[in-house]
Order: sequence, then C-alpha cells, then structure tokens
Amino acid sequence: MDILGRDGQRARIADLARRLRDGVPGRLVVAGEAGMGKTALLAAARAEAADLRVVALTGVDAEQELAFAGLTQLVGPLAADLTALEGTPAAALRAALALGPPVAADRFAAYTGLLALLARAAARGPLLILVDDAHWLDASSAEALAFAVRRLEDDPVGLLVATRPPVPAWVAVLGAEAITLGPLEDAPAGALLDRVAPDLVPDVRARLLRLAAGNPLALAELGRALDDGQRAGRRPLSPVAAGGALAESFGRTLQALPPPTRQALLLAALAADDDPPTLAAALDTAGLASSELASAVHAGVLAPDGGFRHPVLREVVRASASPAELRAGHRILASVLEPGRHGAARAAHLAAAALGPDEGTAAALETAAQEAAGRTAYGTAADLLARAAALSPAPEARARRLLGAGYAAFAGGRPGRASALLDEGLALAEDGPLRAALAHARGLAGLLNEPLDDVMAHLVREAARARDADPATAVAMLGDAVLTRTMAGQCDRAAGLAARARALLAPGVAAPPTLWAYLAAAHVLAGEVALAEEALAALEAASAGVDPLGPGGHALVIAAQPLEWTGRLTRAGALLDGWVERARSAGAVAFLGLALGFRCEWGFRAGDWNRGAADAREAMVLLRESGQAGTVAFTACNLALIEAGRGREREVRDLTAEAEGPIAAGVGSLHVYRQAALGLLANGYRRGPEAVDALAPLEEYTRRHALRHPAVVPWQPDLVEAYLRTRRVPDARRVLAVLAEQAARTGDTWARAVTARGRGMLAADFDAHFRESLALHARTEVPFDAARTRLLYGERLRRARRRAEARAQLERALATFERLGAAPWAEQARDELEAAGAVRRGEAAPRRAELTPRELQVALAVADGLRNQDVASRLFVSEKTVERHLSTVYAKLGVRSRAELVGRLADGGARNPVPG
Repeated sequence: MDILGRDGQRARIADLARRLRDGVPGRLVVAGEAGMGKTALLAAARAEAADLRVVALTGVDAEQELAFAGLTQLVGPLAADLTALEGTPAAALRAALALGPPVAADRFAAYTGLLALLARAAARGPLLILVDDAHWLDASSAEALAFAVRRLEDDPVGLLVATRPPVPAWVAVLGAEAITLGPLEDAPAGALLDRVAPDLVPDVRARLLRLAAGNPLALAELGRALDDGQRAGRRPLSPVAAGGALAESFGRTLQALPPPTRQALLLAALAADDDPPTLAAALDTAGLASSELASAVHAGVLAPDGGFRHPVLREVVRASASPAELRAGHRILASVLEPGRHGAARAAHLAAAALGPDEGTAAALETAAQEAAGRTAYGTAADLLARAAALSPAPEARARRLLGAGYAAFAGGRPGRASALLDEGLALAEDGPLRAALAHARGLAGLLNEPLDDVMAHLVREAARARDADPATAVAMLGDAVLTRTMAGQCDRAAGLAARARALLAPGVAAPPTLWAYLAAAHVLAGEVALAEEALAALEAASAGVDPLGPGGHALVIAAQPLEWTGRLTRAGALLDGWVERARSAGAVAFLGLALGFRCEWGFRAGDWNRGAADAREAMVLLRESGQAGTVAFTACNLALIEAGRGREREVRDLTAEAEGPIAAGVGSLHVYRQAALGLLANGYRRGPEAVDALAPLEEYTRRHALRHPAVVPWQPDLVEAYLRTRRVPDARRVLAVLAEQAARTGDTWARAVTARGRGMLAADFDAHFRESLALHARTEVPFDAARTRLLYGERLRRARRRAEARAQLERALATFERLGAAPWAEQARDELEAAGAVRRGEAAPRRAELTPRELQVALAVADGLRNQDVASRLFVSEKTVERHLSTVYAKLGVRSRAELVGRLADGGARNPVPG
C-alpha cells in the first residue's frame, strides 16, 4: 500500500509487527487531526501483519454511551477463546458483552476476564489489536482495554491506536510510543494532488495546496471536487478557509445530492454501523428507497460496504442537518428499535429526539441504565440515569434517578461526578427517606475526594434532619461520620459521635454492618475496649449475610483493624486471607486492593513481612486504578513500617511522602503512622536524636486527639528507647508512665509486655521486668517486638557481665531479625553478641540479588502450592509473565525447584524486595 510522505511512520509500524513475530509485545499510538491518514496507516498495518492474527475495533461517536460497544467488536473474532474461559471474570466479561446473564460484580471483573481472553488468544500466536478513532471509544471498553493490555508484559500482543489529539487518558497510561501525524511536506503533498488531479493548471494547483494545508484527505477531496472549468482555471474556486477545507469539500458534495438521499444519509449517520437491518427499517419508515443509499455510494459519500467513506463525512452529515431534522431522524430510529434487544440505543435516540421533559423517554433511559449496570458498565449507567433525570417531569422522579446516577458514578470510580449528581438531587428532594438516601450517598462520595471536616459536617447535619423520617439512615450517616473522625485521628470526637449513633438505635432500627465496624474502631482508639467488644459482636451478627464484595463489604475489612489492635491477629489474618482469596477469584479489584492494604498492616504486626510487603505493593497499584487514593497513603504508611524495620531508608522516605497530601486534606491518622515509621527507622540505626525528633511530637498530638490505646500505632516504646539513647531519662519515664496507664486500663497484652520492657530498661534490678515482658510476649503474636525485648535484655545482661545469659537472649533475637529481614536490628544483635564474647558472623545466608515486588508476589504464590496458571489468575497477569518472573526468582535465590523455593522463603531468603 502506497502512502505518500509517511515512510518513517510505516517503518515504525513494520517494526512493531516484526517484534510481535519475535514474541515481543509493543504499543504504538498514532495521533493526528481528521484526514491526516491515521486510518490509512492502520490499513497498512493490517497488510504488514497479514501473517499475524489481527483484531480491530473502531470508536463511533454515536455509540459512546453504549456499554462495551467497542469491546464487542474486539471480542467477536475471539469467540472460541471466550467460550473456553471459566470462572467469575469470564462470566463477568460475557455479561458485559450481553453474551451471558448479568453478574453482580466489581466492574474490574470483566476487565480481568478480558485479560485472560487476550492472554489465551496470544498463546496461540502473536495478536495485533487495531483501535481506530480511539477518541470516540466508549468509556467502559477503553478502561477494560487499558487494564488488560498494561498487564500483558510478556505476551506477543501488539496494540496500535489511532486517535485525534489530545491522546485519550486511557491510551496515555499505557506508555505507548507516539507517532504524530502532521501535515504532509510540500513534495508528497504535491505528488498526492497530482495523483488525484493530474491536469490542474499551476495557479489552481498552488491554491489547492495552500487550502489543504498538508492534509492528505483534504488534498484528495478538493482535487476530486473540481469541475473541468475550475481545473483549467476558467471558473473561480469556491471560497474556502484553509482550516475548514475538508468539511467544506464534503459539504459541497452533500449539497449536490438530492434531498431524499441526504435524508437517507442522515439516518445512516445517526444509526449504528453494525446494524444494517435497523437502518433498512428506518428507511422504510421514512418512505425512502434503499436506492438512495446506492446514490450516496455512487457520489463517493458511502463506501461499497455501506459505511461512511470517512468519519468526517458522518460528522458533516449531522452538522448540516437542522435541529428539527436531527430530532426527526432520532425519532424514526427509536421507532424501529426493539426495546428489549436494543434498549440502550433506543433510549438514546428517544432522548435525542425529546424537546423537553418526557416520562416515557426517562423511563426508557432508566431501564437502559439498569441493563448497563447489570453489565458492570457503571459509568455508562450513571450517564444514562443523569439524562433520564434531566427528562423527568416530576421533581421526585428526577431526584430518585439522580440518586441512582450518583451510586452508579461512585461504583464506576468517579466520586467527583457522583458528588455533583447527588448535590443536584439534594436540591430537589423534600425531607423524607429519599432525601436521607441522597444525603447519605453524598457523604460516601465525599469521603474519597473532599476535606474530611466538610464531609463530617454534612453527615451530622443530614443525620439530624433525617432522624424522624428515616432513623436507620440517620444512624448509618452518624456511623460514617465516626469514620471521618477516625481517619482524621480525632479519637475523642469519634467516640462522641459513636455514642450519639448508639443513642439513636431503637427497636426496629436496623443498624448496618458499617456502623458496628466504625464504632468498634472508634471505641478501641478511645481505649473503650468493652464497648469495642460489644460492637464487634454486633458486627459479627449483622454481617452474617453480607456479601463482602457488595456495597457494604468494605466494613468487614475495616473491622479487621480492631481485631489486630486488640491482639487477635490469628482471627484477623484468617478473615483477611479469606476476603483476599474471594476477591481474587471474583476479579473484584477494588475490594482486593482494600483487603491487601489492610493485610499489609496485619503482616507487619504478625511478622509476615515478605507477604505484607508484596500485598502492599500490589494493593497500591490496584487502589490507584480503582480510585481509592486515600487508602493508597494508608497502605504506603504501613509498608513504611515494614521497610523501616528492614532499614530501607530511601523507601521509607518515599512511602511516607505519600501521606503528605492526605494529611494536609485532614487525614490526620496518617500523621501518627508516618512519624512512627520514621522513628522506627531511626531507632534501628541507633540514631536517638532523630528518633526523638520524629516521635516526640506524637505525645501532644495523641493527647490532644485522645488516642488512648497504645497498640493502635506502636510508637510509644520507640520513644521510650529513643529518650534513653539520648540520656533523657525523665522524658522516658514520663512516656512510660502514660503507656503503663493505658496498658493497665485496656488490659492489652502487647502493651503490658512493652511496658515491662521499658521498666527493665530503666530499673537497676531489671531481670524481673524483662522476664515479665517475655512471658507476656509469649502470649502475643508479634515476633518483632519479642525479639527487640530479647535484644535489650541481652544488652543489659552483657553490661552486667552475665555474658552467657546475654548470648542466649541475643542469639534468639538475631534469629528472628534475620528471618524478618530486619537488617539494622540484626546488626545491633551481632554487635552485642560480639561484645558478649561470641565470634562475629555475617548474615545467616549469602546475600543474593534482591527480589522485586512482583518477583516476590510470584514466589510467594508458588510457595503456596499454586500452578503457574493459578498464579497468573491470582496476580492478574499472564502465564508468560509468571514464567519470566519465576525463572528470575530461581536464579536470584539459587534454587532449582519449587520445593527448594519453599524452603528458602521459610528461611527468609526472599527478604528485602526492592520497590518497583
């Protein structure tokens, strides 16, 4: 195929095909204005890749509101591969494409199904995906394609995207190489014009070149549109502005057609390209003969297959029609579409044909939105419901549909859009259950993207307003207000709101599980352990039938925190493990990211640092993709605690920096996590003054905000140690006294253990205190702190010249530190052992190249006994990616089998992964 002036661009496309043949994936994006030759380059790519498997989809502006319209084109040729797929993600993908029954799922479930489908197709040979007019691709298809393609790191899948500038966000995140199509240079532009109009006189030729401004399509169309007199310079050319040459040329072509043909073309421009029967029925309804379209083919407006010869022609046809003609065309198309089979398209045409409020059209749009939501196209559902609301004659119906639109936008990861829709609904709704529901949803949307103080004020105000009309929703709103205060780190206000919520409970008022989860957390933070136990018991009863993947499922994950804080790590870990696996099997990315983020916190406490770090790195990616930015910072701070324990200074600084924005926005709880990580890092390297600088401000901060349970964020023992390292004994005693009071009041075993440790560090007769501490540690599940107690006990024993006893404690501490990968603490233990007369030794195993987070995730999954295909499903990657990472893991750890890998991981051989 000869394309003038685009040799460099064609060479890059040929290179993409060549790399695919070698099994190397690649991504290219071709950006250029209309008529610059993007579609021609895609056609050239198809010819270049004739020996490869090619699938294509085209964005259509008329189909941007149809759920998964583009993805349907892509998956059609892969039907056999789709049929062979099993599991929830595959079912969700079939539901999304209306090839199977609706599936109640996270919107990412269908995306993971697409990932599995493309990986399966690529396993049978290189696959090239062509996307034309990407700027018109419907949002659900675009998001699905971006999710899948970015995870096909090792499979021979190529993506070539053509779009008008600016490059759509979903394409930009793929990191594709960019090809920009600018105007043709003078020589190829002239050659193209000479090809289509070889007999132009020089003046006419020069003027056309100037008018076309290097646009290939404009050159071709302007050259073809001239009559003999204009070609010879005997008749003047029509005045055309250079920027509108292409539209002007197409417009003149259309005006030359008879009115019936233009009317037929308008129906074709408004109809879907892939539905000829509907267009035929519309022509018949309008009293038009099919020959009118044949005339358009003869005139060069339509291609022989019935499609528009260029997308600009479709735009020009619509732009040249009057508003009345457009409404009439949409009305005709709506009349011939079946409500059941083409509900969304019919509703869209009805909406475009409406002159004002119309309940019938609004109801059709609402039905289409419900169908889109059933296919997990929540963004599409939100847009359809918003249009339905705008066409609703009655204010109450409009408000109700805006509520549905807000929830759909929220489920689609668009909290800002949800807030705007819900605000519109609140302005319409009178006091009553509908207003309460709108107000509650508005608060939930605000939690993700607005100042917490504003969200709290809204929830408290609206709860008071809804108290009589809808007490259950009022209680739920107060529960969510409690969450805003725990996130803000204002434990006293959280406890106060919790008391107000409990006071509203009365017989017949059903409290949602979220209420009990938030109350349990608030009561622990305030040191009210008995009330927390009551809330946890109520949560267990209330959540018996709750689907963790449903709207309130996040409360079950959040409830793991009070279990951890009160020392029930085994129970919390089992719950988190179950939720993580359920989310993985369902492809529920949003829920999975949340569960993994919370399991990282558990991993730090329980001493499963390898898995905790792997969980956190995966969670941060998934949370960003699913729009949960606040939880990214929470996860980063928990990972910072692990990396602080490992002594990885740069990583700790980078991770704690993630908290700066949310802290500034009012998420004050992250301030305590961040400073605790920085203090732990400094103590590991025995930098006492630095540890004091990080931790001392938390004394006043936690006192002011009434954080009265010491196990929530374990900073106090570190500050006691830091003060003693800097010889500030009175300060150490003051902090220890507060810690002791909180330990006694809450009865927390961990807190009592570290309190006894602190006393042992201060007392002249230290043995009894350290032995008490170790006895209490034996009743907890926090190995890192037990090892730190042994380290400090060994240090005191060594200084008391009881070297044999010191070595016994220090050896046990060192073993734990080495297993955890707590490098600076292990170094402290080695120093003390050497001082106690032991022969100094290095690390337990020769240091090897460190594993990346993804390699660690693969290694841990394999160690769990999973096959490669199961590992791929768990991590949302392809089997080829698993194979590559596993080979690297074997080489780095010096193992040759899965059994050896399990042994190395058990010995701490995969410690210290580097962030990717």
